[in-house]
Amino acid sequence: MASAQVPAPRFATGRFADLVALSERRLSDAFGGRIARLYGFGIAGSYGLALLLLSSRAETILSQALIALSWIPAGLVALGAARDQARLDDENGFVALVRQRGFDARDLELARFYATALRIARITGWPALALVLLHASRARGLDTLLSAGFTALGAGVYVLCLSVLLAALARASAIVSGGRGRVTLLAFVLIPHLAHSLFPSLPSVPRMLGNILRIFFERGGG
Repeated sequence: MASAQVPAPRFATGRFADLVALSERRLSDAFGGRIARLYGFGIAGSYGLALLLLSSRAETILSQALIALSWIPAGLVALGAARDQARLDDENGFVALVRQRGFDARDLELARFYATALRIARITGWPALALVLLHASRARGLDTLLSAGFTALGAGVYVLCLSVLLAALARASAIVSGGRGRVTLLAFVLIPHLAHSLFPSLPSVPRMLGNILRIFFERGGG
């Protein structure tokens, strides 16, 4: 008897990749997505100029640039992703189109999560890459080059964690909020952050991301 072949999961297929790409394109074409791109370019330019003028403080400047990318470009994309996308897609017929392609609601929600994470990674990763390359280009000697490489690794880890965390929070906010996803996302991020002053042990998104920056960017000097 021939062994039965186990079908590949739909999220591993090219069609699902197309669905993720389409979801990301719709997210990037939204108003917040377009503004986020402009902010990303602006942050890369302004902090790049600071790197050229204050190269002795390179690690501090890169750390501050990543924080700015987190709050502004990444934040705008996350707020856009926290919309009640399921209702909007149902109203404009996108859900019906996706179902005709053989996907269900769970597939579509997973695609939205991946699309959000990819969009945040692109919107923050490219400016961060430009800055770390500029930093590496100014390295003199093996020690400074290795230090620049460690900084680049830190920027990559930071962008990855930021993308996954904000994407998860954005989509969770959209699902549980009943149409108030943006307000819920702000509450998830800001309330624990503000409460941290009263309860230092309370986890928060800025604190978790700040711990990553401390690991890679606070090593006894810039």
